[in-house]
Amino acid sequence: MMISPMRQAVNCLIAITSELEQWQEIEPTLLTTSPEVLLAVGKELQRLNSQLKMVPSCSQAKLDVQKKILKREQTQQAEKKEALNAVCEKITRLQRENEKSEHSILQDMKRKINNLKDYHSSLMEMLSDMLAEHFPLPDPQGNGTKKKRAAAYDAEINLISLSEIIEVCSDTHHNKAFLFI
Repeated sequence: MMISPMRQAVNCLIAITSELEQWQEIEPTLLTTSPEVLLAVGKELQRLNSQLKMVPSCSQAKLDVQKKILKREQTQQAEKKEALNAVCEKITRLQRENEKSEHSILQDMKRKINNLKDYHSSLMEMLSDMLAEHFPLPDPQGNGTKKKRAAAYDAEINLISLSEIIEVCSDTHHNKAFLFI
């Protein structure tokens, strides 16, 4: 026969109440009256008390960190939902305008993205050519004294071109960017 959860709770309450009454009737007695032992126990209790006082602040700090993480993840989720909604709206609008299938619209968007990537690559190549022409690395064989040529040659070992710097920066920013057509 199964006991209902309500009946179990009542039985538990009765048991705890009777145990509490028993503990209240017991007169506490010291295990020892030795001052050295009592002093050591008192010090240990104070140490434990100070450690227990730190628990709420540590818990609060962890809770604050978790709240920040939760807020950041909620923001990211909202941004992703917004992006998904924008793409869905775009597909729906294009379907209505052109009566195209979803697949053909996606193919069209992919084609546009590839065209933009190609255009970006050609712009980067032109920029690289222009930088190489107008901002070359120092020439160790160039004019000047022997001392200046030696210094230029030593400096060239650690130098990278301006176009390489821009390319690295562009790749870093390009990987983080979102593009909506």
